[in-house]
Amino acid sequence: MTAYVGVGSAVSLSVTAAASATTPWMDQKTQYLRCVAIGASAIHVNSSQFAPTGNSPHATSATGGLTATTADFVVTREQPIVIGLNQVCSQTVVAITTGTQTEIDFPEGTGSQFVVGQAVSLYVDNAADGTTQAGFAGSIRDVGITTVYTGNGVEGYFATRVGIDTNSQECPAYLGFGTAFAQLRGTFKVAGICAAGSGSGTLLVQQVQIVGG
Repeated sequence: MTAYVGVGSAVSLSVTAAASATTPWMDQKTQYLRCVAIGASAIHVNSSQFAPTGNSPHATSATGGLTATTADFVVTREQPIVIGLNQVCSQTVVAITTGTQTEIDFPEGTGSQFVVGQAVSLYVDNAADGTTQAGFAGSIRDVGITTVYTGNGVEGYFATRVGIDTNSQECPAYLGFGTAFAQLRGTFKVAGICAAGSGSGTLLVQQVQIVGG
């Protein structure tokens, strides 16, 4: 028997057969997403970890180009499903260059877990008390990676720097690694649409860990 442990809160999405609906962006914490259909007999589900680039910042309420169609995986009212997400990406940040494009540096020798187009959010906390460093909280959220600097040699970054085409000019100077803890995390969202003839309903999604099988 498979057992699951919930990670974070469940997200509720009202769905119909008329048009696809999309959840807000969510920080990805596990590789597995449990989906439950309520009311409707069948709901098609789609998920994405990619966001449009060139937003300053990207609106958290936007669909990010994600829609669900009748070709996507279906969850029925009688049988909840667990779908697989891609790898969880989360990296410590050692430097932040703000401006019309934001540049994020990872520790030397680590490289980037993230790829171009992947949706990310930046979190900056004060090491002393764990509070968010003022100015970053709403600016770098759910935006797409535009560049992974893969150059080598003396002037290269060896994939330890990524660029995000998001204006962060209003953000303060980063206090620095050791003074403030910064982390870049991957985000994702889910879209749903009811199958034809299944009625309207609710799609509940929650990240889970599999602890037995």
